[in-house]
Amino acid sequence: MIDPGVSPKEHPSWPTPPICKRRSSPSTPVRRFNRRAGFEVRCLAAGEIELSMPWRDEHGQYAGFLHAGMIAALIDTACGFAAFTVAGRVLASHFSVNCLAPAIGSAFVARGRVVQAGRRQVFAAADLFALRDGAERRVATGEAILVPVEPPSSRARGCGLEREHRQSPAMTMHALDLATALDGDPAGPDRRARTSDAYWTFIGPFGGISAATALRAVLEHPEREGDPLALTVNFCAPIARGEFAVRLRRSRANRSSQHWSVEFTQGESAEAVLTATVITAARRDSFSHQRTGAPEMPAWESLAPRAEPSPLSWVSQYEFRFAEGKLVLSDDAARATAEPALGAVAARCAVPHRSISCR
Repeated sequence: MIDPGVSPKEHPSWPTPPICKRRSSPSTPVRRFNRRAGFEVRCLAAGEIELSMPWRDEHGQYAGFLHAGMIAALIDTACGFAAFTVAGRVLASHFSVNCLAPAIGSAFVARGRVVQAGRRQVFAAADLFALRDGAERRVATGEAILVPVEPPSSRARGCGLEREHRQSPAMTMHALDLATALDGDPAGPDRRARTSDAYWTFIGPFGGISAATALRAVLEHPEREGDPLALTVNFCAPIARGEFAVRLRRSRANRSSQHWSVEFTQGESAEAVLTATVITAARRDSFSHQRTGAPEMPAWESLAPRAEPSPLSWVSQYEFRFAEGKLVLSDDAARATAEPALGAVAARCAVPHRSISCR
């Protein structure tokens, strides 16, 4: 259970970050592990935390780097503290760490932030930086899903960390960004990704998030040119919870377009669980296509939101509102009449990130 137990103390090596408007800590007794490890809260605000720890020889592994267990502890604590400020006491239901580089430094700082906070789950992420020769270097990242076990306590309210401030401009990582994140060299043929509990269906990840991950692998490649023009995805087998490999290959490059192949594999098997083809193209002056207007629909605010809770976590990432009407296509645009023959649905992210419209 996450229950902050370190008191704020300035570390001389770092200036106070500009995003920190207050420094305070819940008035709880210092927890033994945090005290023994030397964790110090440098900044605590609504949905944000900055935690530091000096290097100690007993924290090192056989090669002299910071032990992965301490890396995980810093990231886990930073995510938990950030979640505590908006949801009170929490329990971690999922936790993952990516070690990006050897953690070598005189001190370390973990910056945690709340990505999305709901009634049943809080999504948090953290970055770990090493201080060496006066410069910071990011050595690890991580994410956690935490479950509130009680309403925000008076301790959090007493620190001025009210729930209404649970998202600040500094919290730029959306759950969608975390769910489609890839590890490894963007220019390399093989990268790693992992499933996200935030976009889970009955037996595997939501197909849309898998397609988005495949597309992101192409978009992040330094040799990619042009914008996405077409995406085809083949779901070959269920993707199990956990890590999977993403293999990317540019099949052909023409003057105006590129053809990419993406393949997901998982575990020891070399057989694909997903394949995809992506076509990107440069939008030249002669590039055009027949545009179709969106159907006329009532204003978003006038539609009642979908009230029934869904057992699927990915559905909870969006707010759905339904309207009825027959979709009539014309040469000018797609028009919706009042005839109740076809349902139309508009959806947008429950936490603002981007909007979509489905018909």
